[in-house]
Amino acid sequence: MTFGGIGAINTAIHAGIVILLVEACSVWPPVGQVFGFIGSNLFSYIANATITFRRPVSLAGYAKFVSMSLTTLLTALVLSMTVQWLGLNYLIGLALFVLVNPLVSFALHYLVTFKKA
Repeated sequence: MTFGGIGAINTAIHAGIVILLVEACSVWPPVGQVFGFIGSNLFSYIANATITFRRPVSLAGYAKFVSMSLTTLLTALVLSMTVQWLGLNYLIGLALFVLVNPLVSFALHYLVTFKKA
């Protein structure tokens, strides 16, 4: 499994949490995005560290991962809030995030988080 495969699973986790919270719990979509981020981030770190980049899992490594992942959370929030501001369905913001996030995420993690010393 590669970064893309892990990303697909991670995206499903993230989207599932967002949709569940918005549809079943009437949570505001940007808040759902935050919980989707939290729920999928730990899985993504462990899977990418061990499978994609073959690095040991550690708290220091996760701290780097989270700092880079916060950029993707910011991307999700900006897209979600823009879509809400435009009065569009929240799924449009989620779809835009699913399209943009893999490129931003891979670049950040490749260049910073899992950079070989």
